[in-house]
Amino acid sequence: MSDEYCERRMSGKYCECKESDVYCECRMSGEYCECRMSGEYCECGMSGEYCECKESDEYCECRMSGEDYECKESDEYCECRMSGEYCECKESDEYCECKVSGEYYDCSMSGEYCECGMSDENCVCKENGENCECRMRSEYCECRMSGEYYECGMSDE
Repeated sequence: MSDEYCERRMSGKYCECKESDVYCECRMSGEYCECRMSGEYCECGMSGEYCECKESDEYCECRMSGEDYECKESDEYCECRMSGEYCECKESDEYCECKVSGEYYDCSMSGEYCECGMSDENCVCKENGENCECRMRSEYCECRMSGEYYECGMSDE
């Protein structure tokens, strides 16, 4: 217990850390578990879920719902294992692909982000605010609702 730091802020919501040099802090606003050594975090949005930060590969897992979100330094991605859907941030092409409904992921490398809605699973492109998926590699936004394509930075048409 001496090597672990645990703090309860709300009922059923807590963070747990295994290493003595690394600790996680569970905050009520945003409800995320932050690993202070790596500066990476994963969010726990549902009651009863908890995050665990491990120093070995520096990732956080949300275990209770069965969904694991990993943040690794090597390729810097967050992956949802449960359904195979994932949000991925790659150094090579610097894009975020968001497919999980109601989840928000931030790519710290490029500063780009995509956001999924609660029900329609739309992604928001940062360049023009369109409801679409922005891939920096091909430089276009894909609108999930209609399947039409828009270029980043273009008008709302």
